[in-house]
Amino acid sequence: MPIEPPAQRFRAVASYSRAEKVKLPLRVHNGRMATNEHGWISYGAGDNSHLTDEQRQMVEERIRERQEQQGGLLGVVEVYVYEHGCFPQVIFPHGSLLGAETDGSVISEMVARASDELANWR
Repeated sequence: MPIEPPAQRFRAVASYSRAEKVKLPLRVHNGRMATNEHGWISYGAGDNSHLTDEQRQMVEERIRERQEQQGGLLGVVEVYVYEHGCFPQVIFPHGSLLGAETDGSVISEMVARASDELANWR
């Protein structure tokens, strides 16, 4: 599957006049995000220096727990959505359990799992 050059992939994002015409549904909490009295919060690995030691420890523990529950990364399924179409691709970052040499039926199963998850995302 050919990969579009970056300028082509991000053209619709940079075109604000066209993007204003697109009506997207409101974002809905998907049940996995942490909440507080001010709204949604989400922290990942990286610079969390603005957090207290206790908050940072809690965030790091949640990240470790989530990684243990999820297991190893199989691959990444991405779909760029444009006004007039989509551009899907499968990526196998360094350290993924699967790779480009993996049997196509296994990769198709991974894509089907991603599709099921997206269908339930809300």
